[in-house]
Amino acid sequence: MELFPWKPEYSVQNDIIDSQHKGLVNTINHFKQEETLMRQYKYPDLPAHQSQHQAFTDQVATLMKDVAAGRQTVSITLLKFLKDWLQNHILKVDKLYSSHIRPGG
Repeated sequence: MELFPWKPEYSVQNDIIDSQHKGLVNTINHFKQEETLMRQYKYPDLPAHQSQHQAFTDQVATLMKDVAAGRQTVSITLLKFLKDWLQNHILKVDKLYSSHIRPGG
């Protein structure tokens, strides 16, 4: 089961923007695979990591609903937030588990 399934109501009726949103949804769904791997390797900080994923997923879901309802536009500020969050999460938070889940690590 996907962590954050794409729903037709998220469509903003623009193929380019919808494609970008679907890419973001796919990134969020990667979190589930990441968490499964961390669970498999018994990563001790999994609960905190999952909490960060859930907070981000909730925030993105709200943003996407707001865009679809016309309450929010896809802006440079919004895109910068998404980029910054993912970049920070990968470079700082994900790096913490990388040595723990390496084969032989």
